[in-house]
Amino acid sequence: MIYVNEQFNHRVWLAFSRLIEKRYRCRIRFSPAMNALDLGREFIVNKGGDLVVPLMSTNQFLGCILVKQGGSLEPQIMKDVQSIIGKMGSVLLDMDSPVEEESDASPLLVEQKKHCINLIGGTLDGRQRVASSIQDILGSWSMLPWADAGMAQWNTDDMGSLSEICIFIRDLQELSPLEKQQLVLLGRLPDSMRPHLILCTTRPLTEGLQGESVDAELATLFASTSLFIDQLPEESLRLKGVLEMLLMGSSHLQLDEKSLV
Repeated sequence: MIYVNEQFNHRVWLAFSRLIEKRYRCRIRFSPAMNALDLGREFIVNKGGDLVVPLMSTNQFLGCILVKQGGSLEPQIMKDVQSIIGKMGSVLLDMDSPVEEESDASPLLVEQKKHCINLIGGTLDGRQRVASSIQDILGSWSMLPWADAGMAQWNTDDMGSLSEICIFIRDLQELSPLEKQQLVLLGRLPDSMRPHLILCTTRPLTEGLQGESVDAELATLFASTSLFIDQLPEESLRLKGVLEMLLMGSSHLQLDEKSLV
């Protein structure tokens, strides 16, 4: 019998496994079957203490992912893990490359462009709301806070994991000088090895340059796309429209009050 996991894209599986391990300190494995009565439950923890998450693709059951000892995680963390796994589905299947199917593929998937976005001002809740919307539009597996990423411990073998996620830096002022250097180094990587980067600041980075508190290379890295949180639409559909314009638009986009009218 050929199980679904034998059809997995192993590069994607490896990157996905490393992402879960790095973020939640948990290992995962695939199982081809689970109790059908458990499919409707919010949390499924087996007798061994593993968190069991169904793996679905277009309403088709592919098997399940066992998160080793995941039953000991906090409920909110369980929800986060389930959310990440829920987005995988057909991505794990060894299907044709989106580049080869240009007629059906999303331009974002074809180009594999990685974005460096500067969110300016606003409250923490507002920043996270906009960042979450950006993540959904990009179709990334997860939005990983910088504080949880442990960038100093990532090596070149791990970089494939980074290419499918967003890293969210909620406030530039919270980064140490070393972490700012690490952020610049991350931005230098080729698109195939780095994540989308969402950096929040209280002021435009150009103002930091004038006060010599921001490195010029860091400012250049995020110069192409800047968004003022307080000037973005509150209504979700309008917000989505503006963000889609940002992601699909010009290579140098500064959204201010006039451009949102």
